Amino acid sequence: VTFKMAEGPRKNTADIVCRRCSCVILLKSAAVATTKERELPSMMKRGQAADPAAPERTLVSECWMVKDMFAFENVGFCKDVQDLGSPVKYLACADCEVGPIGWHDPAQPKEFFVAHERITFRE
Repeated sequence: VTFKMAEGPRKNTADIVCRRCSCVILLKSAAVATTKERELPSMMKRGQAADPAAPERTLVSECWMVKDMFAFENVGFCKDVQDLGSPVKYLACADCEVGPIGWHDPAQPKEFFVAHERITFRE
């Protein structure tokens, strides 16, 4: 599945799954493609030490958005953390705990984002 912005809403054409363990995060057609820039911390498993060779943060812009947290099949939310001057909840795979794969800004209760480059797809 490629990420190309098209006219009108474009939904995911396959299940969105974790890159590490293939756990289903969102079912086919559950999310809409959008662009929203955000710097996210490097991906790691909970409790894992950061890789010193990896950049501390990565700018992501191509995302899959859902408007309801109950649209997720399997995702974990962290507690609110201060990031770039505002509170945010990071999203992680609930099975293997790798993340962050996306984020939620509590000030925008109907927006949950999954970074396209941090997931994969299953037909």
